[in-house]
Amino acid sequence: MKIVPGHVSVVPEEVCFVLELRSIDDAAVKKACAEVSAMAKRVYPCTASVEQLGAKPAVPLDERLVKKIKDSADKAGLSAVVMPSGASHDSSPIAHVIPTGMIFVPSHDGVSHSKDEFTTNDDVLHGVELLKEAVLAIDRDL
Repeated sequence: MKIVPGHVSVVPEEVCFVLELRSIDDAAVKKACAEVSAMAKRVYPCTASVEQLGAKPAVPLDERLVKKIKDSADKAGLSAVVMPSGASHDSSPIAHVIPTGMIFVPSHDGVSHSKDEFTTNDDVLHGVELLKEAVLAIDRDL
């Protein structure tokens, strides 16, 4: 957030911030953007504006690969949750070209994309083992 003048005891003259909206459903993002714009118009007595800086369409992962990864986790006795990822930088560039799946390993206290992110060696090794088992399972099906 950028707050001007930015002093504790002064009512701000201007506040600027970025709101990033992600979903596996492009229509939901579009609707949320419209609702944010509508809310900005209702702010009184302030003047508000909304500018869309960019948009990245949702990229679904390959259901067959996701199932192989989940089945491999179950077979190895590893806890696994199938979930969508809004992490567009991780797989979307290649998911348009080849079937893609993702494996996430736990970060301590759920902290991610931060200098405080930490994953235990055991969890990293579990992720590597899961990747190996999933690749072998996929290879057996070819």
